[in-house]
Amino acid sequence: MSGFHGQVMTVMPGGSRFTDIFSTANGADFMPCSVTGVIGPAAALCASIQAAQVIKYLTGLIAKEHSTLITFDLLSNRFETFNI
Repeated sequence: MSGFHGQVMTVMPGGSRFTDIFSTANGADFMPCSVTGVIGPAAALCASIQAAQVIKYLTGLIAKEHSTLITFDLLSNRFETFNI
């Protein structure tokens, strides 16, 4: 999360992992929240999406073949989902 933006990645067993998508070699590309800030609704939305993903996984309502990345921008109210 950063400001009005956030990402939620659902990692399925045997699917793509966080380090497969994002380099963790150095943190130079990431600004800490203490610098950029995070608005409360962005944090709440991330938590709600994470909880919904877990419920869908446990009830069999989510495709278990691939991992997904959900991004959102609360300034423009845009959501995107990527199958990875």
